[in-house]
Amino acid sequence: MNKRLNIELIKKVMDSLGLNNSQVSERLAVSRTIVGEWLAEKKFPRPDKLVRLGMLLKLPHTDLVVDDAPLAAVVNFRKKSRRALTDTHFADALKKAMLLDLIADYLPEGSLEVPPVLKNPSMEYAYIQKAVALVRGLVGKSLTDVINYSDLVEIIHTYDVVPVPVFWGVTSCRDNDAHGLHIESPRSKKEWIYINLDSYLLDFKFWVAHEIGHIITKCSCDEVFSENFAELFAQSFLFPEEMAAKTYTKLVGLNANQLVVEMIALAETLFISPYTIYKSVNSYAVENGLAQLEKLNSSYVVIKKYVENKSTLIEKLRNDSVHSFARKYDEFLSPEEYVYLAETYFKTPIFDSLKKFLGETSKGDGFLQSLFDIQAVEAKELHYYLTH
Repeated sequence: MNKRLNIELIKKVMDSLGLNNSQVSERLAVSRTIVGEWLAEKKFPRPDKLVRLGMLLKLPHTDLVVDDAPLAAVVNFRKKSRRALTDTHFADALKKAMLLDLIADYLPEGSLEVPPVLKNPSMEYAYIQKAVALVRGLVGKSLTDVINYSDLVEIIHTYDVVPVPVFWGVTSCRDNDAHGLHIESPRSKKEWIYINLDSYLLDFKFWVAHEIGHIITKCSCDEVFSENFAELFAQSFLFPEEMAAKTYTKLVGLNANQLVVEMIALAETLFISPYTIYKSVNSYAVENGLAQLEKLNSSYVVIKKYVENKSTLIEKLRNDSVHSFARKYDEFLSPEEYVYLAETYFKTPIFDSLKKFLGETSKGDGFLQSLFDIQAVEAKELHYYLTH
């Protein structure tokens, strides 16, 4: 049976959402002609566009497509510097989902049950604060406790999500464009979260909290809403209303330079970016009809330099590790050290699963190159390490 869109339902949902062909084409970054051909059943969307169409209309694959075609994965990004998502990003993420599905059967038995996800996510401030309290409670944290790196890892595992630590660079101009990537696959019924070990240390908590925002909402909302919710959830998760209210009285009325000094001092104790504090306090002010903090303008550069002067996550992990490895060069990270750090700090089962998978199949280093977005020589070394 050929794949075909459920046109009648799609048009009905478009009408209920007040969307016309032009608006759909704009949201999906395709031409109105293409949308018209989809709805006239002359063409079928490519996998990445099909995923985004389903997210836009809030329709699961089983309602969107009328046939027994393989289910498409749901993917969510935390892009670097707010980079625009392209078809290439989605196609690459869907390819990763297919590769991950191949090793899903080699993973250890998952949890019998996981915490509930949010049924009807809302952007309302009070709702997000309730979601923050719920997720913090999973790791025994109050609304005034500092969130540690280990807390984030524990939350990921509590939701039975598999961490995939990778090296995707620190800027938007090198390596992969994402700080994080969440993949939910209906085929294997598994979830994965790519974590960028090259992140600046003070940014890392925010990127992971952002992906947790996707985890707790699943695919129950469209792409734009999902990203905005995850953004607000992350800042409130790391700096909840209780902290924001107390801090507001100290910061309101200060000029930009004074704000930066005060926020950096506070950020040092929480080990988060001062900008997260700034955004959270302003959200609190807006919610309560209070004056917002002074605009940072050029003072934001001071915060940026402060964050970039801290080490990256991988640098900290290597320094904190009690296990020493022979290193050819200071920057060289061997496959053995990479796997050790990933398993020690993120408790990920992916490498043990890969060892079993590679041992039973003929997959070569190209599989690892695509899965982790690494260079050919790195993939070759990692493949050798996992198979010997």
